[in-house]
Amino acid sequence: MRDTDLGLALQYDDGVQTSVAINSKGRTVQVHKAQLYDKVWYHTGTTKGMDVAWSSSHQYDDGVAPSVALNDHGLVVEVHKAQTWDKLWYHVGMLNGEKIDFGSSHDYDSGVKPSVALDNAGWCVEVHESEGNSGLWYHVGILDKGSKSISWGDSHQYDSGVQPSIALTNDGFVVEVHKSEGAGTLWRRVGQVDVASKTVNWSGSRQYDSGQAPAVAVAADGSMAIQTHQSEGATTLWFSTSLAVDRMRWMENLYGTLQNKQLRQVTLPGSHDSGAYDMGTDRAPCHDAPDWLPGVVVRPFSTAHTLSMAGQLENGCRYFDLRPYRKDGTFYTYHDVLGAKVEDMLNDVAGFCKATSRELVILQISHFCQFDDKQHADLVGLIGKTVGSYLYKGSGNLESTTIGQFVGQGSRVVIWYNNDYILQHPADGFRRNLACTIRIRTRMILRRWRRISWRR
Repeated sequence: MRDTDLGLALQYDDGVQTSVAINSKGRTVQVHKAQLYDKVWYHTGTTKGMDVAWSSSHQYDDGVAPSVALNDHGLVVEVHKAQTWDKLWYHVGMLNGEKIDFGSSHDYDSGVKPSVALDNAGWCVEVHESEGNSGLWYHVGILDKGSKSISWGDSHQYDSGVQPSIALTNDGFVVEVHKSEGAGTLWRRVGQVDVASKTVNWSGSRQYDSGQAPAVAVAADGSMAIQTHQSEGATTLWFSTSLAVDRMRWMENLYGTLQNKQLRQVTLPGSHDSGAYDMGTDRAPCHDAPDWLPGVVVRPFSTAHTLSMAGQLENGCRYFDLRPYRKDGTFYTYHDVLGAKVEDMLNDVAGFCKATSRELVILQISHFCQFDDKQHADLVGLIGKTVGSYLYKGSGNLESTTIGQFVGQGSRVVIWYNNDYILQHPADGFRRNLACTIRIRTRMILRRWRRISWRR
């Protein structure tokens, strides 16, 4: 495992609230606030082995809480809060020797504690706290080098918390960390920038440690992320590293390797009782536990997952076990007690297929609790309504079908409908069984299926 052998700490200036950025060319930019006045200053530097040759300090604005980002083309983006009001401002600049040719200061939002990241194509992502509460917000923007300005998208709330920090790779992969608003827990999110809409498609928020003042950085190629934070009860500093793996698009990213593989030659991560995450207390009539046990007692034992259907998909799962039961006109999954709604799960699958281009999802529909032909017909109709446009409708033995044949025209869903109803009432894209041997890895709890798993 690679490590970071930090050199001897050397004083280079006086000040507080520091932020630093470095590019692959060995250039670095540091910003900070003056220790006595609400003025912000910068240094540029060049790495020399384990040392940095810093330039003189230059004041470039008034303000507090500065954050800086730098790309390989020498473009610099700096954000900070106004010294008096909760207004956020940015500068765009270009490295010019030991100085930065900054453009004008632009007001872009209200808030506090901003953080910014920048890629080599000029896309940037900014996060900050709301000025009046603990809401966390983000912008996506594109730089205009000529005017030294940024065309920002709308401001979107993505979470609640404080002290956010953001990092961005050159392929639009985003890593964000923050502290909870009411406790000393640290949380992270990952996402993918959608440049067309200037938004980020975020995953769910996941706790990864305890502490305060977190900061995050990620390699430009997305290969590794590192986070640092201060301990919650002392002044010790901690770090952890992670391989940054895009599990949401693992088949897409490996398509060149997988496209000629037959389905039987590919191991798919899967989940058992896939809908057993949003569990209620109503018991299904099909169960194993004694009838006299109340649902509130059974529920902890029936819960099989911590991630929703969308979360399981985002974290790499491609095979799902759906067990339906209909109550009061609504299809639920069940695992003794009722779990997630089938329609919500199917909508998650449709959204996932829309957001990806080379992913294969297999849905095994089985263990039908007290079904008749009318309920089967309605469930088949619901499946068609939600994921029908993504169903794989090719013929032949799926065992010898290649991944390229499945997903060559886009992400697809295979339905394994484990009931004779589908033989009596055939539906395009539905199969009674897979008629092949598929090696499935199942996990009862997908806590470790994360795109960022910090290692201390």
